[in-house]
Amino acid sequence: MEAREERETYAEVVKEEEEEEEVENDDNGSNIGDSIASTDDEDALKRRISTHPLYGKLVKMHLDCLKVGVIGDVVGDRDHHETRCQPQMDSNKSPQRMLHQSDLDHFMEAYCAALSKLREAMEEPQQTTMAFISSMHSELQEMSAVPIAHSNAPALPHPPPTSSSGN
Repeated sequence: MEAREERETYAEVVKEEEEEEEVENDDNGSNIGDSIASTDDEDALKRRISTHPLYGKLVKMHLDCLKVGVIGDVVGDRDHHETRCQPQMDSNKSPQRMLHQSDLDHFMEAYCAALSKLREAMEEPQQTTMAFISSMHSELQEMSAVPIAHSNAPALPHPPPTSSSGN
């Protein structure tokens, strides 16, 4: 019971402090400015990433990961999307956009490497499964293959019908 009262009291104190901060921020407008600055920073970071020379490679590797395990028409749809996006990705490789961005360079390279390892890790069990399925299919075909009887070969006798009346 005491723990519950302590939690309720603590929650009330925290709530009051938050309300006081909101009032202070509304008075001086700093909260609104921080939010705008944060949005501007996010937009700038998104622009830096999307114009990075490795961005096209990163998108391609991401799409390759998504293709693992996808069959038929869906792969064609993704290939079409990738082809449609390729000019935009290639435009990111212009020399004027290749500014020194060492932290971003390291991040993009590490992310590409991680996506490559992920794709390989996803493909390995799929290849094992496909090999197993193919092997089982071959064995089933061999087992169910009926030899072609020659016209001069004697016909196999049919077993007599069994009675299930319990006599």
